[in-house]
Amino acid sequence: ADLTQRPAFAFGEGLSYSTVEYTDLEVLTAVVDESETVRARVTVTNTGARPALETVQVYVSDTVTSVTWAEKELKAYRQVELAPGESRKLLFELPVADCTLVDAEGVRRVE
Repeated sequence: ADLTQRPAFAFGEGLSYSTVEYTDLEVLTAVVDESETVRARVTVTNTGARPALETVQVYVSDTVTSVTWAEKELKAYRQVELAPGESRKLLFELPVADCTLVDAEGVRRVE
């Protein structure tokens, strides 16, 4: 409980011989209940001159929470190979149940 919530190195944070751009982020399900799934889509483009292997990461954060929680939490990721100039649309699905918190009484809930 007394340790920092920050990792020494962020997951997937590495050097590359190319550059990648993220555009057109769209949350397809803006309102969901606890039994549903959040769906989002993003376009990833290799803007460099060399092939790229990009690790696209989905993080969740809770700006106002009733319990102490991590600043951001990795919930999903996907690696995608992109040729120079290539774009690809990626769809991510995240069950709301994966975003639960445990309160002081040990009860899991979604805020």
